[in-house]
Amino acid sequence: MARFDLARLVEAFRRVAGDEVADLAGRRYGGSALPAEQWARVFAVFGPHIPPEDQLARRVQNLSLGEPGMALLRRLDVVAELKRITCPTLVCTGDLDPVTPIEAAREIVDALPPGLGQLEVVEGAGHFPWLDRPDRYWSMIRRFPANGRQG
Repeated sequence: MARFDLARLVEAFRRVAGDEVADLAGRRYGGSALPAEQWARVFAVFGPHIPPEDQLARRVQNLSLGEPGMALLRRLDVVAELKRITCPTLVCTGDLDPVTPIEAAREIVDALPPGLGQLEVVEGAGHFPWLDRPDRYWSMIRRFPANGRQG
């Protein structure tokens, strides 16, 4: 995303997982803490496939940066800066991604200089499209740099 939009994010969670999970996501991304079991319900709908525990365990985390980082994310708005990009840009999202929904990806492409942005929506994929649809995702990624545009 190029701009944090809590209402858009909550609506995307609602489309994917219903009102209850959308409410939990809204509370968490809005700044409230959630118990681990409630956050697990939100994280579970990031996509059809979630990285396995052994992969998640390899992440380097600094938990003291979590809340300050989220506070910065809530103020994120770099849409106006996207016009400064000068190279072809691939913007990819899964159609089931509640964190970075299609509307957020489209906002990026629309803010780029004309002809530079290419939006690719991976059907059946969530926030981790390389896990959900690896053949589609990786073939798209491989083709884009070679062609400058997938076309």
